[in-house]
Amino acid sequence: MARVFIAASYTRLKEAASLCAELERHGHIVVSTWIHEPSREYLQGDAAMERSAKVDFRDLQQAEVVVCLTGDNGTRVERHSEVGMALGTGKRVILLGTREQIYHWYPAVRVVNTIRRLIEVLA
Repeated sequence: MARVFIAASYTRLKEAASLCAELERHGHIVVSTWIHEPSREYLQGDAAMERSAKVDFRDLQQAEVVVCLTGDNGTRVERHSEVGMALGTGKRVILLGTREQIYHWYPAVRVVNTIRRLIEVLA
């Protein structure tokens, strides 16, 4: 089974947590620790942002696959940076939703529309 990083806007935390549980039920290991943090309100100030960046980077390094939830037009776009980092390090990238930015058309990026299809692709 795969080690998966879930990239999503923080506004979709509940959806990301639900996806995490579903993937774990199918034997995958979700390495995205941001999903289990109670609130991002603490991310105020340089030191807090630096800590968060280091944790995200560590989590991404542990992943084999990055699953990006798209289609929400969130104001924070870290998920796009995470996709770029994944592609730059040779990791698999799967979009759950639609393409949104230039790297989503990169040939190695898979696009699926349902969680059921995502699980099939991860198998």
